[in-house]
Amino acid sequence: MHLIIKIDSICDDYIVDDYISLITIRKINEGKYGSVYLTNYEDYVIKILKNIPSNHFLTEIEAFNKLKKITNYPPNLVKYIACGKVSECDKVKYKNKKVLLMKKYNEFFTLYPELKSIPLIFYNDYKSFIIKFIYKLLNVNKFIEDELNAVNIDIKLHNIMTDNKDIIVIDLGMLIEYKKEGVIIENLSNYIIWPYGKTNLKYIANYSVAIVAMYILFKNKKYNIELDNNIKIILKILLARKYDTTYAIDFMKEHFPNELK
Repeated sequence: MHLIIKIDSICDDYIVDDYISLITIRKINEGKYGSVYLTNYEDYVIKILKNIPSNHFLTEIEAFNKLKKITNYPPNLVKYIACGKVSECDKVKYKNKKVLLMKKYNEFFTLYPELKSIPLIFYNDYKSFIIKFIYKLLNVNKFIEDELNAVNIDIKLHNIMTDNKDIIVIDLGMLIEYKKEGVIIENLSNYIIWPYGKTNLKYIANYSVAIVAMYILFKNKKYNIELDNNIKIILKILLARKYDTTYAIDFMKEHFPNELK
């Protein structure tokens, strides 16, 4: 598929022409809020956004415009390069659709191939790994809360990728803004990354972090291995739905200073 994209806004760290012409190589992902394609342009990917109105979600374009000039950007959060609009395309359905341009990332198991088949709990250094993993995700959550006044409710392993050096949280398509009166999420399904029942929005992202961490540790299986007590405590804090992100981060700083150096 061939596209010509009119660039409307660029992150301060990059230089991009006003119009770019590119060809998609393959579709990487199809989500509710957009389709992601690998392209032949600088090994970048594009996310073509769907026009789905919402009164609750902060759009990725709005997030990009708020984040593009921030200097204290966390190293573990996706950084969009530019946004624009499809000017020409040989698929009519994409004409005039909004687009985000970003670097290509690889799936989580590209950096940690051994974890694809063997649960983390079987490794001697699992405690250090999972502490750092959780801490990085919590700092991304805190950044989103502070800078965007929002919560990312789409934290799952599929959305945690790698730049070949470290993990990167991608896909900001499901950011819900805080409201003064608070927002309650009700989950009556078997969608396990959200707690079942009614939960205050501010606890959702950290709960999801715990679910992802437990998946990496156990791969949805039970083993006759005793989990480190401190890891149990931090997982309980994240799952309890009564401790906010700041509390969880402060707990980890206090109890794991050596691991977080």
